[in-house]
Amino acid sequence: MFAKLKKKIEEQGGNVAEGEKFNNSGNASTPRKGISPLQSSFGDEVSVDTPLQSPTKQEENPETVGTKEEVLNLLVRRTEQCKKLESKISEYASIIKEKNKAIEKLEGSLEKQQEATDKRVQEQNEQYQLSRAKLSEGFTLALQKKDEEKQTLIDRVKQLEEEKSLRFKREEESDELQGLAAQETAKIKHMLLNTQEELSKVKAELEEKSSRLQSIETAKEKSDTELKTAQTKLQELQQACEMLTEENSSHTQLVGKLSNEKEALQGKIDQLTAQIAEKTSLISSLEETNAELESQQQGITRNFDLHKSKTTKLLEEKDDHIEKLQERIQMLEQRFQDQNLEGDDRVQAMENERNTLEKKLEETRQQLTEIKSTWSDKISHLEQQISHLNQKIIEDSEELAHSQKLTETVRENFTAQIHQLQSKLEDAEKRAEENWQLANKKDQLYGKEKADLETQLQKVKFDKIDVENNLRAKVDSLESQILSLEEAKEYEKSNSDIKVSQFESQQQEYVDKLLQVEKKMEEVEAEKDKHMNDVLSLTSEIRSLKEQVEQERKLHKESQEKVKEQEAVISSMTSEMSESKNSIKEREKEFSSCNKEKDDLCLRNAELSQELSQLRKDLESQIQQLKSKNSEKDEELEKLRGEISKSQSEISEHVTKLEEFHQLHEQNTNHSSQITELEQQVTELQDQVADKNKALKKQEQRLSDLKKTLQRELKVQALPNDQPMDIRSQSPQRDQIGVPNTTQAPQFSQQQLDSFQNGGSRGRAPPSPNFSNNATPLETNLSAGSPAVLHDISSVQHSARLQDRVKSLQDSIEGRANILNSAANMNSLEKDINFQYLKHVVMKFMLSRDAEAVQLIRAVSVLLKFSAEEQKLIRETLEWKMSWFGSRPATGGGQRAKYIPPSF
Repeated sequence: MFAKLKKKIEEQGGNVAEGEKFNNSGNASTPRKGISPLQSSFGDEVSVDTPLQSPTKQEENPETVGTKEEVLNLLVRRTEQCKKLESKISEYASIIKEKNKAIEKLEGSLEKQQEATDKRVQEQNEQYQLSRAKLSEGFTLALQKKDEEKQTLIDRVKQLEEEKSLRFKREEESDELQGLAAQETAKIKHMLLNTQEELSKVKAELEEKSSRLQSIETAKEKSDTELKTAQTKLQELQQACEMLTEENSSHTQLVGKLSNEKEALQGKIDQLTAQIAEKTSLISSLEETNAELESQQQGITRNFDLHKSKTTKLLEEKDDHIEKLQERIQMLEQRFQDQNLEGDDRVQAMENERNTLEKKLEETRQQLTEIKSTWSDKISHLEQQISHLNQKIIEDSEELAHSQKLTETVRENFTAQIHQLQSKLEDAEKRAEENWQLANKKDQLYGKEKADLETQLQKVKFDKIDVENNLRAKVDSLESQILSLEEAKEYEKSNSDIKVSQFESQQQEYVDKLLQVEKKMEEVEAEKDKHMNDVLSLTSEIRSLKEQVEQERKLHKESQEKVKEQEAVISSMTSEMSESKNSIKEREKEFSSCNKEKDDLCLRNAELSQELSQLRKDLESQIQQLKSKNSEKDEELEKLRGEISKSQSEISEHVTKLEEFHQLHEQNTNHSSQITELEQQVTELQDQVADKNKALKKQEQRLSDLKKTLQRELKVQALPNDQPMDIRSQSPQRDQIGVPNTTQAPQFSQQQLDSFQNGGSRGRAPPSPNFSNNATPLETNLSAGSPAVLHDISSVQHSARLQDRVKSLQDSIEGRANILNSAANMNSLEKDINFQYLKHVVMKFMLSRDAEAVQLIRAVSVLLKFSAEEQKLIRETLEWKMSWFGSRPATGGGQRAKYIPPSF
């Protein structure tokens, strides 16, 4: 182009040598062959709609001649175009920098999120292992306790059997003693008969023998002394019995005192439990306030981070703007210096500027290609990370299912062992009842025999008194016969001595029997002491059982805390999943060019957040129900404690009244009832834990169903209304111009338009160049007759059309930016989000085909809360529409019909 202008100048009287130099410099500086400078400078911007100018067409008009003023006007115009291109290049560079910064920030956030997810997964695994170890330890401790209880019961059964054998032995000994006593009484009766016979003989002989009276008197004195000793012994025995009764009363008083102390301690325990409940309520309220403060602090930190990022962005933009202005100032200074030049120097300066601008354009193209490649790599990397996270979630769910199966098996084994122990306890109770009945029967027999012996002793005493009276009468009668009986006195003395020795031996045997009875009484007292010790040991066992109950309560509280921690971990995981989904969707929004898809994803995110909030509310309600159940169980435990205290007080009252075996039986029955109640409580708690696990499984299934529905909706093909508008379809003047699309046009124009869209979506509109104002002085200066001028005018008109198109694109982008701002304002209102998402889903359901609408039935039913029957009816109607042959499903008739009947 410059060569042609030089030729025109030579034809008007210019220098030939200068023209050759100019020609050589022009040929060396042209980067493209067969393209005009105007097209090379401006063709990269609008290469889709501008046809290429061949060199043959330019060489057809060699006779077009212009003046120097026209050339200068053209140069001025091209300098203005170059300035506009520089401004656009600077804008492109700023956009590229912003995108690079956004990509770097996204990479940093991705790395942080990945690290946070890895840490949380590790923490959850550790917590799961700790909880599993604690559960296994708890089950092992429970089994050990049950084994110990089993051993204690076996030992008690052995003790009872030993006591049974001892009782049988004692009964046999008592039977033998009773037989011996009967024999002795028979002997005494026989002796009395013999004495009566002898006395009758003596009556006959007393008349003859007076000497026998002295021997009878001595025998009388001896018998009196023996009776006195026997009476003293009886009194001592009575005193010992009174001492034993006093000791029994003192023991009963001690038992009463201990029971009162026990009741006081239980009252203190109740007070402490009430204080602990109040403190737990205070701690929960403080934790709630702490959580609220932490949420406020997090919101403040987020706002601070947002303001900080905005300020950093503004500072960076200011720095970039300053750099651009400095570069522009340098370019303007160079141009101002070049304007002082003349001739070839000025042209060379223009060509240098042109070369620098072309280099910048090539650099920007390379940067754009590199950015595209990096974006594709990052997108693939993000997809891999998402797949990896899904695999991890699946593995975690499998591990949870395996652990739940193990816990179920352990629980079944534990219940089987408990049933076995219950059966053994029932057998032991039956045996204890039988032993108790036998002991009662033997006690009754022993009491009857004792009463019979006492009656026989009284009869013997009365007989002795009668004999004494008879002897006194006989002495009075025989005093007159003393003189006659002196001769037979010696013979009578010898006989009486023999008889006295016999009586003394009998009395010694009777004393030995009384000593044996006293020893037996002492043995009975020792057994009584043993049974009292057994009572004290049972009270200690009851205390240990209370401690075990408190330990079980502590374990229950720890299990509740573990459940709360697991629920917090689940909520954190759900929040992390929602945040990761939101970040992925935001990245997809940034990479995508469709604004409508962004709105849809925002609405879906809003629905997911609300569903998660509902799930959290459901979890909180379940937790409150569990807390209420726990409080009810605590009340039941307190009632049971009160019943235990009452039973213990009853036991202390019946200790003095009932005998030893009856006390042991009652304590065994109480102990077995307490064990059964505790086992029932353990089974109820295990059932509650199983119900909680089932509820968690159901909620996980609901979350997985929601994820599947979202994935299906994302995989559904986009409808015609959701497709983005093509930039080429927005140029209505293209068909009017009638310019064909060529494959040789560069691809930079589409990239520029994409950059315009991205800039518009962020609320930044590029400056619209005003080509019409620049074209007016050229049209006034050029003559209409010259073909070169006509060619320039046509190119100017074409460029003006392009500028009109660019303006229309900018207007559309600004309109989209306004729509986005209005959508952002609408998104801030939480009440309208559900309605917008429902509207979107219903629009898709109405506008899509039947095969695609079937996939949206679940989403519509969830939003509109359809029942299972209504969902089934919609599915059957769609299948009926898609089928060739089939019957319409029943939808009712009359006013209750669920469809509009056809109007014939």
